[in-house]
Amino acid sequence: MIKKVAALNDISGFGKCSLSAAIPIISALGVQVCPLPTAVLSNQTCYDSYYMCDLTEEMDSITNKWKELKFDFDGIYTGFIASERQAEKILKFVNEFKKEDTIFIADPVMGDEGVIYPSFTEELCGKIKLLAQEADIITPNITELGILSGKGADYLLKQNAGDGFMEEIHALAKGLLNRENKKVIVTGIGYTQNNGEEFLCNALVDSKGMYVAKSPRLKGSYSGTGDILASVICACAVRGIDTQKALNLASGFIYKAVEDTIKCKTDVRDGVNFEKFMSMLTETEK
Repeated sequence: MIKKVAALNDISGFGKCSLSAAIPIISALGVQVCPLPTAVLSNQTCYDSYYMCDLTEEMDSITNKWKELKFDFDGIYTGFIASERQAEKILKFVNEFKKEDTIFIADPVMGDEGVIYPSFTEELCGKIKLLAQEADIITPNITELGILSGKGADYLLKQNAGDGFMEEIHALAKGLLNRENKKVIVTGIGYTQNNGEEFLCNALVDSKGMYVAKSPRLKGSYSGTGDILASVICACAVRGIDTQKALNLASGFIYKAVEDTIKCKTDVRDGVNFEKFMSMLTETEK
């Protein structure tokens, strides 16, 4: 039986992020995506302007029909949340559809580069923290790790990204392990070795300790890479693929896509050229 994931997120016509990234990537890994769109956008919000059709008030109608038809899911995956109202509906969805063997993956999107996104109120951040507590796997970047741990959005960026930096990340992430078998994957960690060599790391923290997947740091910061990583982790989790293996796969896949995108010199808001490397996902064995 093909596994099924309910993906609650927005979808953009341009800018390969959210559902625009999740649907092809999770599908390539052999898992059926059942999207519940929270909004439809002409293009992602990093562009100078965009049109958005907010579907918050339609979510209950979709959810109620799914309940009526007795649909169920092997995984639930949540990403960007635009409002407190939307967060409440997503929390309700998780409570109604998450069974004992359903894996819940939450990407706690709240900020980046040491800053909380302008549209995120304290109340909305509080709702996202509740989702993060309920999730089996969370994928915060270092800004979001600071927020979730109560240290503040810019806490880790103020630290020296050298000796002791990874240990501090481990300590903060370990503090979020509120139950057995929970996993925290910290993304987009810039790390400089003593010899000056720079890496971009993604760290898995669980009850066993910390595992770090690292790649040489490339120039540029592209939209959607966090969505890609969370989507790979999600699909692998519901298939029962080891999380360390999944993290290595996601890190290598993103590195290849970013490397190719840099050569093409495209707008960073357009996302990365992951389409060329989908065979890395379709050939993944359990």
